[in-house]
Amino acid sequence: MAEIESIVMRQSQLRDAIDEIVKDLVEEFVDSVTVTTAVDEAWPAYVRRKMAQELNRIIEGEKLKADATWDVVPAAFGSGAAYLGGAKIAKLLPPMSRFSRGGEDRKEKQSRVEQKLHELLVRFDPLFVEDGSAELMQMRGA
Repeated sequence: MAEIESIVMRQSQLRDAIDEIVKDLVEEFVDSVTVTTAVDEAWPAYVRRKMAQELNRIIEGEKLKADATWDVVPAAFGSGAAYLGGAKIAKLLPPMSRFSRGGEDRKEKQSRVEQKLHELLVRFDPLFVEDGSAELMQMRGA
């Protein structure tokens, strides 16, 4: 475990990120590897897979437009949460009335989705491996 943590911590983008936000990811990864695992290759793949799973949970839970969400969110990595503001979030939402009649208000849903995607970015942006964006896009159904 100490050796794996040492390898993970050597990655510059992880030095400041290993805290409560990502600690569970590191612990789960450590539990999943064996002594023969190539950690330098397995860690980025693991991060992409977990991010894809969490994004898919948000898409399903909020009934977002999957293709549009997968077009926008991966591009936000490295650009920060501001990239996901306002109009971009509105395009991800399912069709719904702009005028609430006992149902959920569109603004409330947009705000909640924006918060969830912001949390996803905060959690994964420090871990995101830039050269892995193509692999991430292939993991839509993960």
